[in-house]
Amino acid sequence: MDKLLLEYPWIPKVVSLSKDHGLDWLLMACMALELSEGDPRCRTLDREFLVSELGAVNPHYTQHWKGGLPDTKITDLATRWGLFQILGRIAVDNQVFTGRIINFTDIGANVRAACLLAGNILNKGGTEDDIIKYFGADPERVRALMSESRASVNLLMNISASITEEEEKVEQA
Repeated sequence: MDKLLLEYPWIPKVVSLSKDHGLDWLLMACMALELSEGDPRCRTLDREFLVSELGAVNPHYTQHWKGGLPDTKITDLATRWGLFQILGRIAVDNQVFTGRIINFTDIGANVRAACLLAGNILNKGGTEDDIIKYFGADPERVRALMSESRASVNLLMNISASITEEEEKVEQA
C-alpha cells in the first residue's frame, strides 16, 4: 500500500456507512483498495458480462448494439463502477442505485450501495468471505491488506497514546 489507509479521503464515508450496516469497516475499506486501488472514479468495462449476458442471440443485446459498439445503456450496465467496482446491472437489479449509472463514481452512492449489498449477504447468513467473493476481490489480498492496515492503525494509536502521555507529564510539571 502506497499510503496509510487513513489517508484516503473516502475512509470516513466507508467507516460511517459500514457501521450503519453492521459491517467491518476495515474489510470494506480493504476491499475498495483491492478492487479499485482506492480510486472512486475507477470504471472497468466487464467484457465477460457483455459476452455471457448479452451475446449476439440475445434480443436485449441487438436492441442496444449500434455500429459494432454497445450503446450507453449497455455500457453502463456492463461497467464496474467506483471504489467497489459494482457492476451496473447488479446495482440496478438490486435497486441499490436508481440515479444515472454514470454518477455511480460518487463516493457516497458507491459506498452506500456496497454496504447495502454486503449487508444483504450477511443478513442471508453469508460470511465476510462470501462478501469478498461476491464483489470479485481476491480474498488472500484483502486479508493481507487488512493485516497490514490493522498494524498501521495500531502503530498510529500507540504513537498517539505516547504523545498524550508526554503532554500530560508536561502539564503536571
